[in-house]
Parts: sequence; structure tokens; C-alpha cells
Amino acid sequence: MSEITKQALAASLKKLLEQKPIDKITVKDIVEDCGVNRHTFYYHFQDIYELIEWLCINEANEVLGTHKTYDTWKEGFLDLYGYLHDNKAIVMNAYHSKYRNYLENYIRSLVRPYIIDFLEIQSEGMKISEEKFEFIADTYTYGIVSLAMDWIADDMMTRYNNSMKFFLRLLDGSMKYTLQKFAEQ
Repeated sequence: MSEITKQALAASLKKLLEQKPIDKITVKDIVEDCGVNRHTFYYHFQDIYELIEWLCINEANEVLGTHKTYDTWKEGFLDLYGYLHDNKAIVMNAYHSKYRNYLENYIRSLVRPYIIDFLEIQSEGMKISEEKFEFIADTYTYGIVSLAMDWIADDMMTRYNNSMKFFLRLLDGSMKYTLQKFAEQ
């Protein structure tokens, strides 16, 4: 029952995010749309941002969850772009709010674990310090996140969508090369 209530609250939040920026949405708005009381909301979530985080994690697992192999990781990132585009009104309302950094952090939190997974696959048998490994993971993550944020800033126009395809092509093979450059001999 708890999961159903969380899903209902998340659905109400998404509905409201299609209409207005996050900083204009209150808990009262969410519970009125959902048909529950404030106590129910606070039983499940501390605040709206915890609800957003819960929603984002669940939807990200749906979008990226099927792309956890080396052969399908690029499709996962393209699916992420598709998901963002399919939810354009929500994304744009988040982008144009004073909480834009939550959107960027959300995208980063989706991308980084996958980058780390693929770097671990590519670095098998190599000895790389944790500091160097983290640096490489950050570099690839920031590249993807920056392109995504530029794409959103450009109202999700094709140019940045193509940039992501080009960047993913650039990454293909470069991860192993980069890891080899940082590997200890």
C-alpha cells in the first residue's frame, strides 16, 4: 500500500510540474491533486525534494535499468535523452526554476554510476589508483552532463541531441585508451 501511495504522490507531482516550476509547487498542491492529507504526504516523504528524488530514482531505473551491459550502454544514454525529451515540460520547468542545480545533480546521479560500471569493465586487469579512476569517471560524467544541460538550455533542439551521439561515439574505445594512459606499470 505504501508503494501505491508514493506512486500516487509522484504522479501528482509530475502533473503539477507540467504546469509550473518546482519552486511554485507546495505540499498542499500535491495532496489536493492526489486526494490525500498532509499527514499522508509527510508519512512517506520529508519534503517535496525527497519526493522528487524518489520519483527520479524510480524513473531512472526504468529508463536505464535495461542497459547495464557494455554492449547497450550507449543506447541507455540515448534513452535517457528520450526520457528527458518525453518529459520536456517537466524538465523545462525544473530548468527554469531557482532549483536548476537539482536537475543537473539528478542527471549526474543517473550518469555517473553507469560511467563507473563501464570504466570498471574496461579497466579489468589494470592497476589504477582510486584518485585517477575517480578523475576519469568525473571527466566522462561531466562531459555527458554538460552536453545534456546545454541541450536543455537550447530548448532540446536537435543540435545538442546530435552532439550527444557524437560524444558517445567518441567515448566508444576512448575509455579503455584513457584507462591505459592512467594505469600504473
